[in-house]
Amino acid sequence: MPVMPTKPPPLVRAAALCLLGAALFRPSATAGPRRVSCAHAREAINASDAGDYQVLFRGLEDSSSLQAKDTLQFETLAGLASAAWKGADMLEAMVIARRVEDRVSVPNTTVAGAVDAWQQEWQAAGDASEAAAVAFRASGASHAAAAAYGRAATYLLLSERFSDHMSPPALRVYNRSVAAFQSSLALGSSPCASVSIPYTGPNASSGASLHGYWCTSGTGSSPTPTVVMMTGYDGTAEMLVGQFAGRSAAQGMSLLAFEGPGQGSVARFQGLRFRPDWEEVVAQVVSWAAASLPAFDQSRMALWGRSFGGYLAPRAFSASAGFKALVADGGMADLYQTFVCGLPQHLQELWYSAPQQFETYMEIGASTSLQLSFLRGFGSLGFGSRGFADLYAAVEPYFLDASAFRGIAARPVLVNNPSLDAIAGNQSSLFFGQLQRPLHRDSVLLGFPAARGAALHCSVGSTSVASEAELAWTARVLAAA
Repeated sequence: MPVMPTKPPPLVRAAALCLLGAALFRPSATAGPRRVSCAHAREAINASDAGDYQVLFRGLEDSSSLQAKDTLQFETLAGLASAAWKGADMLEAMVIARRVEDRVSVPNTTVAGAVDAWQQEWQAAGDASEAAAVAFRASGASHAAAAAYGRAATYLLLSERFSDHMSPPALRVYNRSVAAFQSSLALGSSPCASVSIPYTGPNASSGASLHGYWCTSGTGSSPTPTVVMMTGYDGTAEMLVGQFAGRSAAQGMSLLAFEGPGQGSVARFQGLRFRPDWEEVVAQVVSWAAASLPAFDQSRMALWGRSFGGYLAPRAFSASAGFKALVADGGMADLYQTFVCGLPQHLQELWYSAPQQFETYMEIGASTSLQLSFLRGFGSLGFGSRGFADLYAAVEPYFLDASAFRGIAARPVLVNNPSLDAIAGNQSSLFFGQLQRPLHRDSVLLGFPAARGAALHCSVGSTSVASEAELAWTARVLAAA
């Protein structure tokens, strides 16, 4: 769910066109969607701090025909950060971003035009890196081939971010990205291997499986402390492995990163959708790992979720006493609240009382907002939703109740709380505040000053400030388990 911190949040600005018809709605006589309080869900963001983070696309100004600046920067920062683990070349990626900016800055550019510019520039870079990798591999230069495949994986994945994810061209590009990533692992002597985890659940066919990676911290089969990690609304297992596998191993921990229903390859190639009872998903992952991976240590496990995974992981953690620690990066007490409170007040009321009219006005907003288009696209992929009203209804059950918070608080919990999180708003601090007291002595609400560069949603763009602190905490807690 990409967005950069501004005031007001881009979703509010993007929905401004929708307000034209807000006064036309008529309250429904039937029971409507769940109402939520937005009193503390969206805190004001320091404009000066937010401005410091506008390091890309500075020459691009939002207009009545296109609002894309913040979204393009957020996605580009995610790509740039992967240079830290050889998933990109820093200057090459910045040059690509500049080419995108030059094309999108043309007057009267539409959302479709911005998507074309983004997709074409990043895919061209991915094609070139992939071709270089093939040539290096043929010449026996395995190390160079691994690096080129790593860049190809990132650039191809970025090119697909705003696509119609289930279209044949997008599926081909995504598949190439995953294949390039796995070639990079194989040629780079990585301790990570792709795994397929048997899965049963709603709409799962016979032989369904979850996609993931097992990354060991040592060379033997002796059990090691293990982090079980999941992504969120729009992430992939490849993203997790790139950022966390090497750093986990350096801290003496193995990593099992997986995609559940609604995520990554599992959603695209098996059609499996999100489910709120994520404890059922994690239980199958752990059961398989305990039976299949000799180094997987069930007595020293931490569960880790990023973004929307900050709801999924805590939900599973509360139902499983086997995990010794939880990392919520960041915390997500109520995904639905995040969606609703990102809207102006008039649109909130329109959603509650007249969902069909809400759909109409949100579609108007999506015609000029790249962020809303992105939200709808990944909603369709992960939830199978058919438009905004369907998406908002689909995310309504995704909240943690009091029993879940009681099941979490007795064990160590780390919650990352970025100060400029304009996507999830104040969810991390709301999550931490709802944990039943007294907290475990090792529980912590982690935050950094904006000047440290880790203040965006999930600390995107920061290659080490937050993740190193999170991993050090996890290693210390598991060592004491």
